[in-house]
Amino acid sequence: MALIIGEYIVIEAFIMIYIIGTRHPFQVWTEAIRDGDSFIPRKEHVEAFETYVTDVARSLKADMIAEEASVDWVADQGHGATSVAEGTTKRLGIEHLFCNPTKSQHTALGLKFGNEMIAHAMAISRRTGREFPDVHEEEVRKQIPVREAFWRECLESQEPNNKSIIFVCGADHVDSFKAELGAKGILACIQCREWTPAA
Repeated sequence: MALIIGEYIVIEAFIMIYIIGTRHPFQVWTEAIRDGDSFIPRKEHVEAFETYVTDVARSLKADMIAEEASVDWVADQGHGATSVAEGTTKRLGIEHLFCNPTKSQHTALGLKFGNEMIAHAMAISRRTGREFPDVHEEEVRKQIPVREAFWRECLESQEPNNKSIIFVCGADHVDSFKAELGAKGILACIQCREWTPAA
């Protein structure tokens, strides 16, 4: 909600997308993490991230927490995997939204992931004589605009300029995704550039 006063636009507090960058392992609970059997990430780190997201959601009066994740991706993280953001929204009684493409949507969008991306980059590496790590990194980066446009489209359906929404994503996306949102007139700011246990 915005009011126009003279030549100024006054934005109602809290109405925008707040981007939280982090490392993906902190976004999920698994049975191993809950039992303290995981070292990457450690239980106390996921707990600290969960506390941080909860505190931010309360302070910003968030209507929703969205994230760079999908049901498929969460399930692939290990036995009993659940999303930290989704669990937080259930406790707070607010909405949750997975914004990353599912495996079938990856295919429809022409995106590659996991072993498929490795095979693709390996083929390019063999054909061109370039080093595999360089090719792999380049091919992953080529997909970023497509993925970020998909996240933005998911959020556009939620009327983001009328809600307080937290968006959790990999820290390497915070600037480019903020720019993607801004280019489409969606209000956004970086709440945390990269949350780590030491942050």
